[in-house]
Amino acid sequence: MQFSMDLGQTLADTIAVMGGGESLFSGSMLSQIQQSFEGSDIRDARVSAPSGRELSVAGSIKPPEDQKAVTVNNIKAANFITCTAKSLTVILSPGTVKQLTALLPEESKNYLDLFMAPIFTGETMTTAEYRDLIAAVYGEDIAAELEKSVVQMTLAPPPGCKISSASLSETERARTSANKAVFSVPLLEFLTLQNAKTFSIVW
Repeated sequence: MQFSMDLGQTLADTIAVMGGGESLFSGSMLSQIQQSFEGSDIRDARVSAPSGRELSVAGSIKPPEDQKAVTVNNIKAANFITCTAKSLTVILSPGTVKQLTALLPEESKNYLDLFMAPIFTGETMTTAEYRDLIAAVYGEDIAAELEKSVVQMTLAPPPGCKISSASLSETERARTSANKAVFSVPLLEFLTLQNAKTFSIVW
């Protein structure tokens, strides 16, 4: 299993400005995130930030029937990742995102708090309402940066396998090659997510 989420350089720079100029993914932050997977159903987890703006997690996953917990917080990997012999599926929903962000170190949570995003706070807002909130608090320039930013998620099959198909619920924003599928979701849409989005590849 290989999963990565690329926030893009514009967004990474924006978060750094909002956070006082600190690097988006510091070495200590990556180390703490990796430690959260120890003793979990995600085995041999490797967490890195290849470009400084991208969070990458790689490892192997037990079959759903053999899973006990993805972390010490007893979150099962099957809640958001399902991996079979021929497929990989990632499910993002407000519930699973909250579970995952609860595992992050305080430094990471502080970055997320800056966004005041409905997906983290539990509030219900349209993308337009949320954009207006960001503009009112941080200014039109920051709101415009968020509006044009996208979250990219990359799913890759095991070494030696080739992707035969890929899908993303409710959108056509996907680029697929034999070795990986890259899904793009507008950042404002992600931060105001109310229903689950499913990303999947079959090899």
